[in-house]
Amino acid sequence: MRTKFPFTLEVDEAKFKLVYKDPNKKQSDEFLSDFKTLKADMDSYDELRGEIELLNEKKELKKELVKELSGNEKRELTNEIFALLDEIADKKSKLKEFDDKSVDLEAVAMKRFELCVEGEDKDKLKEYVAREGISYHSLLQAIDRAVGVEREKK
Repeated sequence: MRTKFPFTLEVDEAKFKLVYKDPNKKQSDEFLSDFKTLKADMDSYDELRGEIELLNEKKELKKELVKELSGNEKRELTNEIFALLDEIADKKSKLKEFDDKSVDLEAVAMKRFELCVEGEDKDKLKEYVAREGISYHSLLQAIDRAVGVEREKK
């Protein structure tokens, strides 16, 4: 069983000699934990966005309805609109917390790169990625394809 796969990665006209090494059990567990945290955060973020959208729709409907009312009914519905505005603001602040704290996909990809890629040109590749503005997520997709070819070899 092979756990290290030497390969050459070509990015534009540049070539990089690298070795992909499968992470050990501890590294895999750590990486998986980070990914699960990211997924949970993304799911919560999407759920909050959906809730905000629904609250905004309710608010707009009530704003239209309040135009047709008068007296106590109008006052009560106006208070409901204000309550919806408060709830929307609260959920938007929770979204901001996710923006401030969440581990993004790029950070997870960078961590995987650091764990699994070694070789004489690793630092040159990192410099190239930074200089050219290449995402680690895209880079790892290319690495996975190259390693897949190496895995098929006997």
